[in-house]
Amino acid sequence: MATKKKAQYYHPCRLTSPHERSQRVKDIQYLLKGNNRFKGLAPFKDGKLDGEYGPLTAQAVRSAKRWLGYPKSAQTNQFGQTVYEYLRVNDWRPLPDAYRERREALIRAYEQQRLPLLQAFNYAKGQVGYTESPSGSNRTKYGQWYGFNGVAWCDIFVTYCLHHTGWTKRKWSYVGDNYADALGYRYGSFVVITPQRGDLALFRPHRHISFFDKWVDADNGVFQDLGGNTSDGVGWSNGGEVAYTRRRRSEVEAFVRIRP
Repeated sequence: MATKKKAQYYHPCRLTSPHERSQRVKDIQYLLKGNNRFKGLAPFKDGKLDGEYGPLTAQAVRSAKRWLGYPKSAQTNQFGQTVYEYLRVNDWRPLPDAYRERREALIRAYEQQRLPLLQAFNYAKGQVGYTESPSGSNRTKYGQWYGFNGVAWCDIFVTYCLHHTGWTKRKWSYVGDNYADALGYRYGSFVVITPQRGDLALFRPHRHISFFDKWVDADNGVFQDLGGNTSDGVGWSNGGEVAYTRRRRSEVEAFVRIRP
């Protein structure tokens, strides 16, 4: 499906307003779904082949450049002829030695290090059953640690679990800040379409945040999450505790992942 026309990206694709819609964008999406010469390189695997160079496609390009070993300053969302030639299956261009070395080091580090959110999720499991005290006060050990007690604490709980498992790049107390950082690819956070255990579920309109656990009924979009300032069961009852709850994908603004 990916075109063999060598020069089609000498005029690069980039995130613009309005978004570019074309066959060459669809070819990029196809490559980044894993149809390239690098095993496992599929930053757009959950995206749609719609030919639109929107934020998800641009983010996938940035991620691909990182995994190809581009220096940080060159990990942009622009897709040009050179990166196309690195990726294509036929008549490909070899990676420069410095790129290859960075790529290999990144893969080694990734294999040796668990994702921050999965570590935080496992830590959160040990908090299940903790309740605010007194009931209805929003006063918790998490708010006391954060220095912002007596307020809605679902995001503070997530931050607490992250910090207590070694990820200390950012402290969040407002769900909307998580979303803005993920859209901006800041602090290692980014939006994903298909969540994995430990990813963050951000509920519209910035009303709640929790850890994604597992699908309960994937066909109907029902999943189990784990979060703070909630209650054990189904729905939005503010039970003031750390608990597993069932939610619907239709309520989710975005799923967010954090990389090491």
